[in-house]
Amino acid sequence: MCPYKKSRKTVLTGAVGVTTADPWFLRKDSLWESPLPWYANPQVHLGGGMVTDRFIFIGMPSTGSGAIHCWLPKVEGLRVLTPIVGHRPYSFSVERCKQAGWTVPPAFVFVRNPWEWNVSCFCSIRGRNRKWFSGTWEDFLEFQRYSRHWGLPDLNISGESAVWEYIEADKATYFGKLENYEEDLIAILGQLIPDLITAKEISACVCQAGAVDFWMPPDGILKPYQDYYTPAQRDMVAKLEEDIIKRFEYTFDDVGRNHH
Repeated sequence: MCPYKKSRKTVLTGAVGVTTADPWFLRKDSLWESPLPWYANPQVHLGGGMVTDRFIFIGMPSTGSGAIHCWLPKVEGLRVLTPIVGHRPYSFSVERCKQAGWTVPPAFVFVRNPWEWNVSCFCSIRGRNRKWFSGTWEDFLEFQRYSRHWGLPDLNISGESAVWEYIEADKATYFGKLENYEEDLIAILGQLIPDLITAKEISACVCQAGAVDFWMPPDGILKPYQDYYTPAQRDMVAKLEEDIIKRFEYTFDDVGRNHH
């Protein structure tokens, strides 16, 4: 059970919102007060990186970065230089540190099974009614193949390895997997800010904010990510994402989240 004094859940069109009550140990005297600015709305996960005095968070799309922004910037004692820097390269955050006269701290990033990452991005794009893409699943994968061939990166369509390279994720010191979201966050933050937050408090925040937004597929039918792929599509992604698949030991038959 989530150890909060109060909680409520807001259901949005196309996405399940997160609960909005803050745990007692998060500071209230910050820009995350209500009324909230557009980028701090706890009902919608708005992803991206973050720059603080103790760590740089490299925001990989569709790996839980938006949920982290719901609570991590509020931790008492953490100096936040830039709450949300978008899905920008690591070097952007380093430059922000240098401009502020801060020592560049260690960085962390999360990764996700590439086959499931694709499905999540596709459902997210269609669920948000992005006007620049209203195609089918087959169109999505074809555009991914095309953009990778011609070196035209897009944060949602080019594929996980291309985005990983663009945001310079390999510059991170610590790596977490979305599949082990809570456990890996506890381990990473236990190294970076053990004096500011406990494992129990991290678990409470994850319980409150969740991990990733839930977007209904265009056809409204929930199904495992494997069911989206033909054998040829599965193999295409295996080739494009070979580095991440091998490095983080992913397989096509991994048990997914069964939602996107």
